[in-house]
Amino acid sequence: MEGEEMHATRPRRCRHAARAALLGGTLLALPGGAAAQGVVDSSAAFQASLIAAEAAASGLAAEAGLGPALVAVGADDLVLVYPGAPVLSGRETVRQFLASQPDTGSQRLHWVPLHAEASSDGTFGVTYGVTGISSRAPDGDSAIRFGKYLSAWVRTPAGWRLAAHAQLHLVDPSAVTVPPGFMAPSPPPPDWARASTAFALADSEFAALAGREGAVVAFTAYAAADAVTFPANGLLTRGPVAIGRAVADEGLPSHWRWRPVAVGGSDRGDLGFTVGEAEIRSGDAAGEGAVYYGKYLTLWRRDADGAYRFLADGGNSRPVPVRP
Repeated sequence: MEGEEMHATRPRRCRHAARAALLGGTLLALPGGAAAQGVVDSSAAFQASLIAAEAAASGLAAEAGLGPALVAVGADDLVLVYPGAPVLSGRETVRQFLASQPDTGSQRLHWVPLHAEASSDGTFGVTYGVTGISSRAPDGDSAIRFGKYLSAWVRTPAGWRLAAHAQLHLVDPSAVTVPPGFMAPSPPPPDWARASTAFALADSEFAALAGREGAVVAFTAYAAADAVTFPANGLLTRGPVAIGRAVADEGLPSHWRWRPVAVGGSDRGDLGFTVGEAEIRSGDAAGEGAVYYGKYLTLWRRDADGAYRFLADGGNSRPVPVRP
């Protein structure tokens, strides 16, 4: 789906451990912690606690790096959308993969939220914004460059935890290596008894519409009035009309296919996320032409009329799949 390299290159989505423990404790002591969360009873309070939890996570990423931050604040079944990698499912899988990448320990990250929204029952929240990226090495490049991020949060008795996270433009995907023998586990199958599975159905219907009538029609129809996507030029694309225009073909026709592989959301089913895998093919309907393999994180809202529309959508590349 639309975002990062998908939009840019589609044929025309120790000490650190000690610091992590200390800052992770700070995170749980903020308004997102269990004691304070037991008394909040309004959307404003839920949102304030979500913003505080994200601020603490950002501080941890700046101090200790992305890997320790995600380990400290991630849920056990955390799903990560990382440039050039397969979909990473499970906090331990995320830890192992990021530990194998040379760039992650050398980066200082700072997340600046542009949007934060909590569900009506306070069990779930979504955020997205800008990532400031600089070197933590004393003799490293002092220049700051910028990426983007999307996050889905679940509120547990221990505080807000990251359920899904995507980093866009963080590293060059070509520099990311999958360790020999590394097998990313498949996300657990949806629990069809939970309200959040409606987001997986909406995502699948979104994909089916793109297959029948094209990406422009599908993205325009499923974007919320305040929706954003994340193209590669540093700007946000905002609103259904602009988002539809952004995915229009400028050369050979493209054929979009995607499927959700992970889903989560609030207990009431009014806010949620999907993570999935995508293919964008250029050329004729038979699929002749170049192929872009990507993955995505989409943040969803159920509107007052009962329709499911996406709030934010971003993605990045994944390895070429190995066919059986």
